[in-house]
Amino acid sequence: MECAAGTPGFGVQTGLMSEHNKNNETWRRRLTFRSWHRGTKELDLLFGPFADARLADYDAPALAQYEDLLMAPDPDVYRWIVGLEPPDPAYDTPVLCDVIAFQRTRHA
Repeated sequence: MECAAGTPGFGVQTGLMSEHNKNNETWRRRLTFRSWHRGTKELDLLFGPFADARLADYDAPALAQYEDLLMAPDPDVYRWIVGLEPPDPAYDTPVLCDVIAFQRTRHA
């Protein structure tokens, strides 16, 4: 199943820690914690490693898309990621495509 959103194009973070980047780092840490503690072990094991591996590369708009995805209902998100059904158009974003691609490469 392909994502309609296409290939993700996220801004790469620079090494400089401006005030904005410090806030993004706090945001990333919170999102990583939430990724490992979603409520279902299956999604913890899908989102946790993804967050550890990829959130450092995400800019603020991508972090916002990821946060939205974390708020989606667990059963729906699981079905989208494992390819049982197409994503809801509201969540079919480059971030979801990145999560799906990450899972495919981990289990290929």
